[in-house]
Amino acid sequence: MCAGPIAVENRFERVAHWPERRNAVSRAVAGLLEETGDLTPERLRRASVAGQGLTALERLLYGEAEGGAARAADELAAPAGGRRRALGAAIAGNLREIGAETLSGWTGNEGEAAAYERASPEAAREILTRLATDQLAQIEAVEDAKLATVLGKGPDGARPLLAEGWRAGRSLRAIALNLAAAEAFTRAALSHEPERLRAVEAGAATARSVADGLAAGSAELGALAADPKGRGRLVLLRDAVASARAVCGPAYAEALGITIGFNSRDGD
Repeated sequence: MCAGPIAVENRFERVAHWPERRNAVSRAVAGLLEETGDLTPERLRRASVAGQGLTALERLLYGEAEGGAARAADELAAPAGGRRRALGAAIAGNLREIGAETLSGWTGNEGEAAAYERASPEAAREILTRLATDQLAQIEAVEDAKLATVLGKGPDGARPLLAEGWRAGRSLRAIALNLAAAEAFTRAALSHEPERLRAVEAGAATARSVADGLAAGSAELGALAADPKGRGRLVLLRDAVASARAVCGPAYAEALGITIGFNSRDGD
């Protein structure tokens, strides 16, 4: 679901391993905590991707269960929490290195941006196809994995613990950032067609605005999903995201002269 340098060496998954499968993050963190060797950058790179990034760091800072932040803070501060603190520092350092490598991969003399500028028309079209396809996949992930899955079929079927970053209370903030990025991509992709851009941007801006309003509030995504009165705002957001995705796909294809391909969420 990503293109460019962030896709190299599993960087995307190493930064944010989500959705989590089979309790992978908890198992990876537990394994690293049980070890006795130094947590060097090389060791962490050899570890499971589930234990290397933000999702693993969230476990250390906020605990495994709902309301576990206080206990996690005590465990980190305790004299016996040295290993936990070392793991947190190692993860933070790993994220810093991944960010620097990704930035260099785009901006260096031999980076992706320079390569794109030198690309032939055929290669440039393939690059655009990949970027647009992956961007649409991200919007689809917001609609399906980050919203619809948590909403369920009704308040009684809501699944708050499937929300991304629920321990840290950042589920809605993450969605707002995703939609802001989608809006920025749309502006860049359609900048050469102002009229089309205005029509498409309106839908993207609506979705982002709704997400910003929810993220600025005090309620969490999971709590809203389980609240018969509050979940309507999430349904509105989900529908706005779906509308934006439906408009963006054809607009990208027509404006860029490409055919949107399959993405990692399309299945077999």
